[in-house]
Amino acid sequence: MRLFIGIDLSQSMKSYLFNVSKTIEPHTRGHITREPNYHLTLAFLGELDDIQTEQLKGWMNTVDFKSFQMQLSDIDYFQKGERFIYYMGIQSNPSLKSLYQKVLDFIAPLNISLHGKFSPHITLIRQGKAFPVHALPLPKTEENIDVDTITLFLSHQVDGELTYTPIHRVKLK
Repeated sequence: MRLFIGIDLSQSMKSYLFNVSKTIEPHTRGHITREPNYHLTLAFLGELDDIQTEQLKGWMNTVDFKSFQMQLSDIDYFQKGERFIYYMGIQSNPSLKSLYQKVLDFIAPLNISLHGKFSPHITLIRQGKAFPVHALPLPKTEENIDVDTITLFLSHQVDGELTYTPIHRVKLK
């Protein structure tokens, strides 16, 4: 199973991000993230077997961490070759960094190598073309993201569409 650990978002936040994505998509001509798929990835795990998945669920159940809030920052992009991934950034947050470290600690026994540094973001558009999205008038929100749960997601295809299905959730304190 192709899995990752992340932070699921409220429906209102997903709707907001979808509206932002629809605003920039015609300019970038990329692939918009489906509204139900918006999330913040804490750790991409890749392919795990059933035994590893059950171990992971057990470790997740032991997480002792206080819930917190985080805020969106600005739209930005990663460049991959000639294509761009547009994303919504997250304001610097010590609680988020600490939660990320907790996740690293409990996945360590699985010997999964994570690549690159933690750069918290929410992907809006994949495979886009270059466009100065900062110049666009984008919808705004003052909504905070309540982080009170971490989720183990299954990444798979459903009817030909990339789908992230929650398979295990752990409530934070």
